[in-house]
Amino acid sequence: MRASAKGSSVSQPVKLESSTSLSQADLHAIALLTERVTELDGVRPLSEQVMLSLLSNTGTPTEHICAWQGARLVGYANLLRVNGADAASVEIAVDDQGRRLGAAGELLDQALRETSGYLQLWAHGYAATTAQLAESRGFIRVRELYRMRRPLTGDLNSGGLPKSIAIRPFDATRDTDDWLELNARAFVDLPDQGNWTRADLEARLNEDWFDPAGFLLAHEVQQDGSQGALVGFHWTKIHHHEHTSDAGNDNLGEVYVLGIDPQRQAQGLGRALTMAGLRYLQHQGLSEVMLHVESDNSAALATYERLGFTRFDKDTLYRSPVPARPSA
Repeated sequence: MRASAKGSSVSQPVKLESSTSLSQADLHAIALLTERVTELDGVRPLSEQVMLSLLSNTGTPTEHICAWQGARLVGYANLLRVNGADAASVEIAVDDQGRRLGAAGELLDQALRETSGYLQLWAHGYAATTAQLAESRGFIRVRELYRMRRPLTGDLNSGGLPKSIAIRPFDATRDTDDWLELNARAFVDLPDQGNWTRADLEARLNEDWFDPAGFLLAHEVQQDGSQGALVGFHWTKIHHHEHTSDAGNDNLGEVYVLGIDPQRQAQGLGRALTMAGLRYLQHQGLSEVMLHVESDNSAALATYERLGFTRFDKDTLYRSPVPARPSA
């Protein structure tokens, strides 16, 4: 049910509506809003996970807060509550008209009113208006993801695989369970990646950009030549003509997810898989590749810098300084 949110403290002609479901017209308005904000800021305001949840209707406990000025959607907040988590998470998109009307602040205030416990807010990009809003409200930085990039030029043949390891493309008919198990172990400290379910994986496999040839699996080779255990993977992605700070007007490659069996760390497998993915992207005619990496992962940062990656942007997660209201 959609219900109007009362009590806005900003005297502007913006109407907030909260809902746990969205119509096709609402989804279309959110898509148009997202494109306007992307053009305005040079980076998408909503994460891939939020966009996928909007399209897939997976039943995730989400509150949708829309800011309307007449028939125009000028702002949107996606408020996600996860059972067992000590904080809800919100992502906000507001266009230039909404910013002049103070819609971003109204959306955040409404998210705070609808939250038990702490509220986390993602700000995408160095110049994100949501970052300025978060800091003006005393939110605390709790996590940063650096965006790094490098050109796909020159010789990318360094980082050879051990003889006991082979690489092949992902096959959804036989690799799904093994991949989910390895992904969970490789990202045990990053639950937003490590907690992926079969539905999360399948949602991405069904995306237009997915190409199994760019989803590389590394597995052991037994003495008799048969396939052994899965020990790593490099899932690449190609962004087609996205008008963002990531790519300009060119197609852009991405190190989408790179995971290594924790028992096979520090054996050169991560570098070898990284270079294999870069070669794949280079062979697709791309000229640049990007990736995301945790700002406190010094080992990964050093590795990527040695491979020629440089930082160019970041995403920041903020947390409210005190619970929005007492947890139940």
